[in-house]
Amino acid sequence: MTTPQIGTKGDRLDILIRQGATFGPMQCTVLKADGSPDNLTGCTFLAEIRKTPDAATAAAAAVFTLTNAAAGQFSFTFTATAAEDIPCAPASETSPDSLYVWDLEIHYPSGMVRPALYGDALVFREVSKGTPA
Repeated sequence: MTTPQIGTKGDRLDILIRQGATFGPMQCTVLKADGSPDNLTGCTFLAEIRKTPDAATAAAAAVFTLTNAAAGQFSFTFTATAAEDIPCAPASETSPDSLYVWDLEIHYPSGMVRPALYGDALVFREVSKGTPA
């Protein structure tokens, strides 16, 4: 017999970020359990990349735009400036030095916090560091 399970974990989404490059904007639509759009009017958002879930400081934080609050639509971006400062291994994004974790939360005006996304964040090294021609 399978034991039923309920929870507030969110959906897993692993991301690959290149240092110094903009990640996004990633478009998202939040739906209620019945499949209808969740009205995000008044909501705030938080998404951070950290070395470990309990790391004292974030390696990067996302910027959010409500694209259509009533239709449950928003986007998030990790800017090139934010991504530029994430330390990683020089050889491979699969190295332990390049492995981070991240998540994204929606904070409703009522005080409810909805975990939306979580996963691993792999950071790929930047080579080009000069001024564009």
